[in-house]
Order: sequence, then structure tokens, then C-alpha cells
Amino acid sequence: AAVKTASINVTQVLSKMEAEQRVNLIFLDACRDNPFGRSTGSGPAKGLAPIQNAVGTLTAFSTKPDHVALDGDGRNSPFTTALLKHIPTPGLEIGAVMKRVRVDVIKSTKGEQVPFDESSLITDVVLAQ
Repeated sequence: AAVKTASINVTQVLSKMEAEQRVNLIFLDACRDNPFGRSTGSGPAKGLAPIQNAVGTLTAFSTKPDHVALDGDGRNSPFTTALLKHIPTPGLEIGAVMKRVRVDVIKSTKGEQVPFDESSLITDVVLAQ
């Protein structure tokens, strides 16, 4: 019961976001061990379950599938730190932003964490002009 009240159903959020024809950007810095998720028999599942994007959606994960993200040492995780650094870059398309984020996270975690994104975007998306 406590898990239900303290969690968010990503599928419901996505359904509402994708109900309108617009660009949807989702950044998930929540790839932790899931003691309630799918298991291989050798312990709890790692990371988040797959998410199905509708057309016009980019979902960015703090780490690749079946892996667990690091918290880091500062106020923010390595993923959020890199996002905050690169999102405000003028004229940079979101795909290029994610590549820069990926490089920074790989560097700061010494290769232990590799951000991952899935995209069904059909237009270029630039967040800062």
C-alpha cells in the first residue's frame, strides 16, 4: 500500500501527455533497483521497465536498460547535473543535448553509468534560442 501512495504510474502520465499532438520530453532520473519488479530468479530486477513512446516523444533515462543509476556526491545526480549544464545551450537540438549529457555522465562516473534515450520525435527540438 505504501508503494502505491509513494509512486507515480508512468504509463498514466504518458497517456495524458501524449493525448495531444505535441512534443513530449520525459527525463527519468529514477533507475534504481526495483524489489517489486521483474526478477531473473537471482534477485530483484535492476532499472526501470521499458516504456513505449508515442510519436513525438523522447524519453531519456539516467542509465541504460537493466542498469542502476548512481546518486553522485553533490546535490544532484550525475545525470541531472549534466542535464542542467547542457539544456540551456542556445540552438542545441535535443539529440545533441543528450549526446553531451551522455559524455559528461560517462566521464563523471568513470564509465559506470551510460544515459540512454528513446525517441520517436519527428521534428527538431531546440529548448534554448
